[in-house]
Amino acid sequence: EEGCLSCPGVTADVERPSQVVIKGMDRDGNDVKLEVEGALARIFQHECDHLHGKFFFDHLNPIKRQLVKARIRRT
Repeated sequence: EEGCLSCPGVTADVERPSQVVIKGMDRDGNDVKLEVEGALARIFQHECDHLHGKFFFDHLNPIKRQLVKARIRRT
């Protein structure tokens, strides 16, 4: 189950990989590679989605997505 602080109180079941590898740079421009799993992997994926203009409900099938969007409009 996943939600977002942008839509308080609204959640949905979102399937995500349980492990991810994140590559980036630190403040000094040095390459960084993180291999994370579990809740931290979900958090990284969720936040990377935001950087790409996506919300958790964008991973749902069209019917479930519409139901979640309707709940968001009501809040």
